[in-house]
Amino acid sequence: MSNSICVGSIRNQPICVCPTGKFGTRCLLEQSCPINFCKNNGKCVVADDRMVDAIFACICPEAYSGRQCQKLKPTIEVSLQNIDVPSYLFAYIYDDIRGSQPMSRFVILQKVKLFQNVITLYSMYEFYIVVLKIDISYYLAVLQQEPENNISTTVDSAQQCAPFQELLSSELLALPRIHRLKSYHIPCQNNVDLQCFIDESYMCLCTVEHQTNCVLFDFNSSSVCTDDVYCENGGVCLQDRPQCPESILCAGIDCFFGDRCQFYAKGVGLTLDDMLRYAIRPNIIFNK
Repeated sequence: MSNSICVGSIRNQPICVCPTGKFGTRCLLEQSCPINFCKNNGKCVVADDRMVDAIFACICPEAYSGRQCQKLKPTIEVSLQNIDVPSYLFAYIYDDIRGSQPMSRFVILQKVKLFQNVITLYSMYEFYIVVLKIDISYYLAVLQQEPENNISTTVDSAQQCAPFQELLSSELLALPRIHRLKSYHIPCQNNVDLQCFIDESYMCLCTVEHQTNCVLFDFNSSSVCTDDVYCENGGVCLQDRPQCPESILCAGIDCFFGDRCQFYAKGVGLTLDDMLRYAIRPNIIFNK
């Protein structure tokens, strides 16, 4: 009657797992959220009835946060130019540059639609530095001294953080790494348009005075899901962080598409959906 699940019994009484909105030993009692408890189209759910201080919780839309979805998140609108549109990207958000080393507050894993050149990212905190990872390349998207809650920026190939091997002489590259670091001021001084470069462990930013400011950056952290039970048909499961991820998506392979790579298109030939995948461009005329 209550759509509960029985997981056993104790003292001849069933142990029930109740669905959302039901509680009690047999899940026959109902709990409901107050009207308009969640703001901005947030979805209200009833938490554990033993949690006296917060028995109601809100699942917020992507652009909002807070207990009742009352806070608008800081927004980063990124326009990609002269860069192949990826199927997904990572955004590394730094929320503090006052210390000797900025701390990466969190990572955003963002799915990108076909033909989508403008990407909107929603940050949980104010941001000073935003670095994008597209395929295997890194781009400096935002660098600001004072945080702005909403910003629009353009990212093109000029903002790519070049590998250090492309910037140093063969003599410097032959040095041990600890000695090579002493020469990292050279790329920013010799390349006035250079914004950043990377090595095995550091991301180095060029200041307006053409000085070099290097910070530790974990390039080896894995974004592959620990337990790949989400994706189907050989799709690669990706997540934004190892523990308690907020975002999970599947990187599809040829002939499969869908959020979980669950659809197979090869058997029915080359379809329009297969060519355009999950994004359709309206009002576009096909010319002969």
